[in-house]
Amino acid sequence: MWYRLIGFADDDHAMNILAVHPPYPGNKQIVYLPLGLGYTTAVAEREGHEVTVLDMHNLRLSYDVLEKTLARREFQACFMGGFAMQVKGMAKVTELIKKVQPDCKVILGGVGVSDIPEIALNYTRADIVSNGEAENVLPPLLKAIEERRACEDLPGFVYRRGGDIIKQARAAAPDDLDALPYPAYHLFDVDYISTKSYNGRGPRSLHLMTSRGCPFKCNFCINSVLNNRTLLKEIHGKVEEEAAKSQRFRSVGSLAKEIEFLRSRYGITDFHFADEEFITHRRRLEEVCQAIEPLGISWSTSGRADWATEDKLHRMKKAGCTYVLFGVETGSQTLLDLMDKNAKKPAVAQGLISARKVGMDFIANFMVGHPGETESTIRETVDFCKEHKLIFLPAFVTLFPNSKMFHDFAKNITDWDWYFKTLSTIDFNRNLLVNLTKMPQKKLLAMRNWAVAETFSTMLAPKLTGVLHKALTKLLTVALVISDRCPNSLRMPIRNAIRAIFGRTTSKITSDGSDRSMSTQVPPNEYGQSELPDAYEESLRELTAPPRK
Repeated sequence: MWYRLIGFADDDHAMNILAVHPPYPGNKQIVYLPLGLGYTTAVAEREGHEVTVLDMHNLRLSYDVLEKTLARREFQACFMGGFAMQVKGMAKVTELIKKVQPDCKVILGGVGVSDIPEIALNYTRADIVSNGEAENVLPPLLKAIEERRACEDLPGFVYRRGGDIIKQARAAAPDDLDALPYPAYHLFDVDYISTKSYNGRGPRSLHLMTSRGCPFKCNFCINSVLNNRTLLKEIHGKVEEEAAKSQRFRSVGSLAKEIEFLRSRYGITDFHFADEEFITHRRRLEEVCQAIEPLGISWSTSGRADWATEDKLHRMKKAGCTYVLFGVETGSQTLLDLMDKNAKKPAVAQGLISARKVGMDFIANFMVGHPGETESTIRETVDFCKEHKLIFLPAFVTLFPNSKMFHDFAKNITDWDWYFKTLSTIDFNRNLLVNLTKMPQKKLLAMRNWAVAETFSTMLAPKLTGVLHKALTKLLTVALVISDRCPNSLRMPIRNAIRAIFGRTTSKITSDGSDRSMSTQVPPNEYGQSELPDAYEESLRELTAPPRK
């Protein structure tokens, strides 16, 4: 129950701080422990402050709970962090806090606001926005608030004072991840979250961080901003970091200790490593696998298919990895180039083939509607999916803050209330926020529906051809339109059932004794097990390349 999470401060603590995980009403089925908020609350506790957490999203708490909490205790500061889909909720929470406790300093952070601080401050009416990772710069800010001193000169934040916005430099991100405290797990309902955790496979599962950052610059991702110093300066004005650090790793000893802590304290035996890129760095992958294999846990992670070789995937599986989320995105080389993926389609295909050859389950994530998407590129992706026995279940490309693509198109957003309100309720798997292509929206939606149905019908009845195949595709298109109108509580089980039925997350032993996914297509001879580049340092060279204009 929510009241179990309310622990009020005593006189020995410096300040009472409220930490709110804002609601995301658009997809209540996604349950996860918010690591960013977990780390910042842990830092605040380490500084001697008493923190109360209201996990509004996961526990589906009403605003009445917030009002009752504010009525019971006075807070000197409030933290909120999250995605752009939660900014509307941040505004509502801020409104209620300022109504009851106008002197409480409201501090926002997370990928939803950190690179649009002025917009976020004006929209939510909060006091402060963190413009980067806040763990190192939060203590002096809290000290200033505690002592009721002016804090607008502290780096790492953007401030609202009356009608003025005061920007300070983007502070350097924490370099020593081992120095960070564990997320404040005890302030969250871990029992509830771990049994419903998004991406989890075990009876009790949690998200866990082993690294931060990624050496690539895909233009729809935060690293297209973080790995582009020119763009960082355009957004933030001044950047304290002397050079961009693409990826930072915690020690494997620290990782193993946190896993052991969570297993002994909460019974967690399954983990999703929420790294932005896990597979690229071969030496690091081996170190992590070697450290966690003796622990006997199961785990999953995300990675690039074009860097997923058989030996890496075999090592991961041996260490307990049960599946990988591959960001395939598209089957069109034209679009891969427009996305700045720095990936070649044969290498992506080879990664999928390698996963199936070693029996590594995976989900191939796709998107549709990227700038430059055409009927031709969608048909290319359908051909790619049919060749590799994949069902095309894409998310619509959406303009999220903290991406180069967002900053390329943000000038077209003139109504931020519409933007944040729509983001808070939209399901990106079936609804389009903004059409970024040159196709008419009706045509884009029709092509998406056809593409899903075409790959589905090919998997459902591979020997069906001609008129019968077209009829089945048409029938499935109609079914898809009906499904898109169903609530998420029905659609998510349907989506998972499709993946299971067609082997996207299952495997079997074939007659030749190899372990392959049911969705595996025999590798074409021209792909085979090719010698593809697999040096982490090569990806780092991308950081020195001139940014795309």
